Amino acid sequence: MDPRQCKPKPFPTTKSAPAPASNHKQKQETPANQAFLPLKTSVGVNHWAAYQSPTNFARPNEFIPERWLPSPSSEFASDRKSVLQPFSTGPRNCIGRNLAYMEMHIILARMMWNFDLDLCEGSEGWERQNIFTLWEKGPLTVWLSERV
Repeated sequence: MDPRQCKPKPFPTTKSAPAPASNHKQKQETPANQAFLPLKTSVGVNHWAAYQSPTNFARPNEFIPERWLPSPSSEFASDRKSVLQPFSTGPRNCIGRNLAYMEMHIILARMMWNFDLDLCEGSEGWERQNIFTLWEKGPLTVWLSERV
């Protein structure tokens, strides 16, 4: 029997694709880039694409912490910092966001205070990772040497 003639059967898991999770449904028809989104359309934005876009950030592929200062240089003054939403947005964003930020600040501050970090051989290009539904992260090895 040809499988195309069988009735579709539900699977216990949902199909997933490398697409952003959507937590927003349109409540009314909305103009979006010269087109109207119908009611109840799911809307999502891919984080990586938004963060790497020159439309949102000057020199997006470079690590430049100064861009996040309250008064950045004129080169970064037009950066759209509101684009950065690592914990999602809206009423159903990450419930543990504040705790996560607090823990990250404490851990990073303690590490930077107590240790010097050097990247180990073989970890160059660590930021180039495969993305499917989740990141496929390889090992990031560093040398920690105690500060004196």
